[in-house]
Amino acid sequence: MAESSRKILHMIPKNDKPLKDVLQAWLKDDKVRENYFQAKLEVNWHKITSQSIRQYTTDIKLKNKVLFLRISSAPLRNELHMGREQLRKNLNEFLNENYIKEIQFLV
Repeated sequence: MAESSRKILHMIPKNDKPLKDVLQAWLKDDKVRENYFQAKLEVNWHKITSQSIRQYTTDIKLKNKVLFLRISSAPLRNELHMGREQLRKNLNEFLNENYIKEIQFLV
């Protein structure tokens, strides 16, 4: 290793915290956590919902612990509205946290 590289490495402060701890601290920030959960739901939507729900879901937004779902089918939207509490529980279980407080369905 070149002498200049060794000098640079000695100038970098050492952090003895495990990466897991650093990430957990970072995820405590509300905005970061909200964006993380939204991305997790979007990426895994096909795994956590049925084909009919996937087929008619056109948008997923998470804002201030409220999940906004745009469902293009009126009958399905009505059915989901009636079962929204169970859906909320299932999604929170998937997130491993009681994060989503409400679900609203958009036209």
